[in-house]
Amino acid sequence: MTEPTDPTEPVPRTERVSRTERVEESDPVAAERAWWQNAWLIVPIAIILMIVLIALFTNRPEPARLDTDDETTTTQREDDEVVVPTEPDVATTTTTTPQETTTTEQAAWQEVTRLEGTSQKRGDVFTLPEGDARLRYESRADVFSVYVVDEGDTVDESGAVPEVTCAEECADETRLAKSPGKYYLEVDASGGAWVVVVEVLA
Repeated sequence: MTEPTDPTEPVPRTERVSRTERVEESDPVAAERAWWQNAWLIVPIAIILMIVLIALFTNRPEPARLDTDDETTTTQREDDEVVVPTEPDVATTTTTTPQETTTTEQAAWQEVTRLEGTSQKRGDVFTLPEGDARLRYESRADVFSVYVVDEGDTVDESGAVPEVTCAEECADETRLAKSPGKYYLEVDASGGAWVVVVEVLA
């Protein structure tokens, strides 16, 4: 006959077996099933945590991107902006000056005197009127000098400076800066033919 158990006495370890251990010992499949029954609390919590993490990463604001080109353009625009003081409107009057017709184009050159030779020679007296005058010449001489001397003077006495001097063949024209009056041509040349013409603008 089994003696009654005193509730105050400690239960031996062999008797302190949990229900789960008893289930595992008796039925391993049932023990597995009991674990999966407790897992239904873990799965929703894991899903919720994943949703929260995804929402946090999705809604995370992107760092502001510095657009160097835009800033440069803005800076240039600000630098280019110059405040120009407004001025009262002033009527612009354009004065058109009638173009003066060049006298040289309309008028013709008129020969006053001519002198030709192959050596030293003096020409006749001629009158030089007011206005433009020029001296045209062509020479094949080795030495060629042209003087325009006042009537009554000589080259030696007046110390005249030649209007033209060539040490070889030459052909050109030059302006005569002489006052109106009477003059004569004197040419000092050698070694070739030459011709001198004085013209005035008629």
